[in-house]
Amino acid sequence: MKIIREFKGIEAVALDVFGTILPTDYYYKPGDKIPSPSRKGIRTFLDRCKERRIKVCTCSDGETTDVKEQLYYARILFQKTDDDSLKRDIRYAECFSDGYFSNFFEMSKDGEKDIESILFCYNLWKTPEKLLVIGDRGEIDIAPAIILGCKTLLVPEYGINSPCEDFDFAKIKIN
Repeated sequence: MKIIREFKGIEAVALDVFGTILPTDYYYKPGDKIPSPSRKGIRTFLDRCKERRIKVCTCSDGETTDVKEQLYYARILFQKTDDDSLKRDIRYAECFSDGYFSNFFEMSKDGEKDIESILFCYNLWKTPEKLLVIGDRGEIDIAPAIILGCKTLLVPEYGINSPCEDFDFAKIKIN
């Protein structure tokens, strides 16, 4: 497997959601037959972060309740994603307690993302290079992180109707 990029010294990862790990052109609604498909390799990447005790948060301009709901339906919030007995009425708090994400940041909808909030939350404001920010939009997701000294990874926008792309989260080597 070819490594896309290697990052060392990372203590936290901030992931954009729509366009980065979930498609921009598909929004799952209860009753739909097909759940929101997550991006290739995302569970492997999240498992690696969890094994290495790297904190993972979302930094989305979508509303936090929508982000949680879509991640829930994509079954990214659970360690055991192949368990068909999961019920929709499980409380979100139970889903997130042993899931992958330690926090959910609802970022500005009108411009750049407020990466400083994430740095302060994880006590990384003096060592911003320990935060890896991953997103699909350079100006909104990546530029603010670069200015603050964070490590970044710009990924191709993910959509169901996008041309086939070979980006795979599993090819990212972390720590």
